[in-house]
Amino acid sequence: MQGVIALLGMVIVMACVTILVLESLRGGDEARLSARVLDTAPIEGGRQLIVQVENKGGRTASDVTVTTETSGEIVQAVIDYVPARGNRRALMRVPAEGDVQITVESWIDP
Repeated sequence: MQGVIALLGMVIVMACVTILVLESLRGGDEARLSARVLDTAPIEGGRQLIVQVENKGGRTASDVTVTTETSGEIVQAVIDYVPARGNRRALMRVPAEGDVQITVESWIDP
């Protein structure tokens, strides 16, 4: 009986080690960020955008700078961090008229 339990324990430990090794090999890539506008609402003097930044990479990105350009006016927002394979949202105010161009300008690889 002790041999069976020891074997089971060894199998569990080996499975955990295998998972950790695979995750470290696969998840160690860089942050891959993209931004999009989820919703727009009119406000006094312009529009309010709900912007979502998505990270499809395997590393967290911190101090993510998002830039919108509308009718020649540039607005920036800084998001504290976007987790690996996750997303974060921000509110941004832009002019009422014109198409919105949104980009992720920069981030820090912590």
